[in-house]
Amino acid sequence: MNTSTVILIGGFLGAGKTTLMRRAAAMFADRGQKTGVVTNDQAAGMVDTRFFIQEGIPVREVSGSCFCCNFNGLVDALQTLRSGVSAEVILAESVGSCTDISATIMQPLKEKYRRDFIVGPLSVVLDPARLSEVFPPPDVPDNPLLPRLHESAVYIARKQMEEADILLLNKKDTLDAEDLDRLTAFLRKTCPQARVLALSALNGEGMEEWLAALRGHAGAGGRLAQVDYDVYAEGEAALGWLNAAARLKAPAGAGDWRHFCECFTQTLNRAFQEEKACVGHVKVLLWVEGCPQSLTANSVSTGGLFSLHGGLPAGAAEVDLLVNARVEMSPDALRRIVLRSLNEACAALRLEHSVLSLDSLSPGRPEPTWRYDRVIEA
Repeated sequence: MNTSTVILIGGFLGAGKTTLMRRAAAMFADRGQKTGVVTNDQAAGMVDTRFFIQEGIPVREVSGSCFCCNFNGLVDALQTLRSGVSAEVILAESVGSCTDISATIMQPLKEKYRRDFIVGPLSVVLDPARLSEVFPPPDVPDNPLLPRLHESAVYIARKQMEEADILLLNKKDTLDAEDLDRLTAFLRKTCPQARVLALSALNGEGMEEWLAALRGHAGAGGRLAQVDYDVYAEGEAALGWLNAAARLKAPAGAGDWRHFCECFTQTLNRAFQEEKACVGHVKVLLWVEGCPQSLTANSVSTGGLFSLHGGLPAGAAEVDLLVNARVEMSPDALRRIVLRSLNEACAALRLEHSVLSLDSLSPGRPEPTWRYDRVIEA
């Protein structure tokens, strides 16, 4: 059996990793390369996993911990895609609050599974707006109305950049030429070990250059970050983590699901603003079982507008809902806000709903299966 190329993708919450993987998977498929995806989360019930299923992309989910703390689960997922669907390329997206990937994932893969996998360079995805929180301009005062990331969460984001082989400045379409030049120059100075590329996973600009860089990059995982696990654990614990699933029904017939999504996300937004809680990422997905269409809503900042994409078939009377929220607040408070917002949106539109599952938690201390102190040659 041939080897599969594993492309690990890191980056903080809301950077656009999933959008990047969706577009990359489509581009590999267009070239005739069988492609699989591994998603990762602290709890089961990921929006990302369901979205890849809806698009017909082979996907395996590693849930309950990050890749580094469940290395064997990651290897099982990779082997299943390699043998089960003969995936030539496997895209693996780590949890947005995860770092130390080179030491805990890339090195053991290179040493223990070199017959099965070729490990590609680690690409870390950056959101330009989040970058200003990680490295705030010295001459710009803080806005007291906009909550900032916990300092230990900022530490995680910086460590992600420190170990990157390739830094991807995403959302290029939101930047003018001057800001683009300024940010790329800053990244090259701050992270001289990494190749810096700018792209837009949303519209595809710059994707070809990134895929070419993956093929031509030597020495993947060539750098180990020096990580203080006490600070790392504090940064992860600062986030409340929620995954919820529900079923919605319009008793009078077809539901206006886009309107529901707008009401639900606007109510969530107001609640997070009132709590002055820093939003890492909130994702909402509505779909009908057996139908490839879906409706998604996404927000990566407190007070920021949710972006809505897609749609559901006309006449749908019953839909499934997934909510993934990562917000700097206690898990109990996050749970109350999500359930209250769901109840209010359903009541406003006279929808029936039942909650099928709900997990709310703060991630525990990272305990890697492996942690190498040396770089393994490919």
